[in-house]
Amino acid sequence: MKSRSRLNSSLIVDPVRLRVRAFVALMGCLLASGCAGGTASPSGGVGDDPTSFADQVKVAIEQAEAGGASDDQLSILREAQDEGVLTFEQAHSAALATLDCYIEGGGSGRYYENVEDSGLVVPMYMALAKDDATLTRLEPLMDACGTREGFWVNKLYQLQPVSQETRDAYLRKQGPVIRACLEDHGYATDPSATPEELVQQAMKVDFDTNGATNCY
Repeated sequence: MKSRSRLNSSLIVDPVRLRVRAFVALMGCLLASGCAGGTASPSGGVGDDPTSFADQVKVAIEQAEAGGASDDQLSILREAQDEGVLTFEQAHSAALATLDCYIEGGGSGRYYENVEDSGLVVPMYMALAKDDATLTRLEPLMDACGTREGFWVNKLYQLQPVSQETRDAYLRKQGPVIRACLEDHGYATDPSATPEELVQQAMKVDFDTNGATNCY
């Protein structure tokens, strides 16, 4: 019997399909309640920029404390707050803790790194099971372990300014490629369109053609 697998990550941000500063999660965010509130700064936030790292980590800590995060996850967030960045090593540690929690709870899985087209490497894990029914049965465990050990660390790691800057650089590089693809397929583009606007146009074309023309 063919085994089944499912990526379990608190958040996966697609640098091409999504506007990188929109902070929209793919895969239904897997922990929908954890996405509530996004990363916008609360009234009287730390920085002038509502998406500054200071604001992001402050909100992440508040949500993690209220949401049942473990002491280890909170410790990582507070270290990141002091350092001004959340490192790959810290995100990696949280991913392994999440995987350990899942295995200790009766699941099976392996560590996995999602390498985005932009080059950003996102630590996560892949849940393994003999069939879809088993995966479905274990979803509550996936969610519980993600909440406890990794969700807010994972989210902050992917949405912090340094990660966004990596994606922004990629989008700037891809803009001409997307434009050329659209025009080669007969779709006129606005000469003044930004890379993000070209992505939006390419997404619409992809939708309208049921995937026949995918320029992103």
